[in-house]
Amino acid sequence: MAPIKTIQMRALIFTKEAGIIIGKHGKNVADIREQSGARVTVSENVPGAMERVLTISGPIDAVAKAFSLVATKFVEEQQTTQDVSARHTSVRLLVPHSQMGSVIGKQGSKIKEFQELSGAKIVAAEDMLPNSTERTFTINGVIASIHIATFHVGNTLLEHADRAAGTIFYKPIPGIPNASVASLGGLMGAGMRGGMPGMGGMMGAMGYGAAAGGFGGPSQAYGGYGGAPGTGGMRTPGAGGNAPGMAGGLPSANQMQQQIFIPR
Repeated sequence: MAPIKTIQMRALIFTKEAGIIIGKHGKNVADIREQSGARVTVSENVPGAMERVLTISGPIDAVAKAFSLVATKFVEEQQTTQDVSARHTSVRLLVPHSQMGSVIGKQGSKIKEFQELSGAKIVAAEDMLPNSTERTFTINGVIASIHIATFHVGNTLLEHADRAAGTIFYKPIPGIPNASVASLGGLMGAGMRGGMPGMGGMMGAMGYGAAAGGFGGPSQAYGGYGGAPGTGGMRTPGAGGNAPGMAGGLPSANQMQQQIFIPR
């Protein structure tokens, strides 16, 4: 039997979000670890810094499950009567610059594929974060969409793991959150946490396709890229598609939700 491949995925979070993930006396993070089977850690708080780094590692299905549980914690904090499963939130993955081409694809083909499979809205930041070779890859959507999208993104990163060699990891720094500014196009394009998706256009130059005229010119928004829904746009979680690396067929997003979203 071939050994199970594991992956480490990092995400940028605000200090308030870190508190939500950790929970009182570490209860929330302990629950996420137990329910997902993944290793979940949050970097130490840097005095004066407004961000921290969330690291999740393990088999890709466990890692994707953990991200869905993190998203669940985020939406549970939202002051709304909307059903938890229908609330939108976002995850800002940290992806090595050397691997970004793999998850964007030619003319945005991979992002379009991820969006169609999951129903999430995705924005890839153009610039590397300060003193690092990492860029943000923002995924916005409902809990199930974030689960499915992180699963497929993680699988793609695993397929091109050799390209990550020599990555200089981003470390939050005191003062104004430079990383947040660099990824603001992604946040605005994907919809602010807990807000309405599709607010792209305001910061189009900062993220691929954050505006309708982002990647590919005024008439093209490949896969939506977190902006105005172009040829990919916002899809429902039930949109079908191919699941890379999945044996025995290519499940739709609804099938994926049944297979990897329901807590075991």
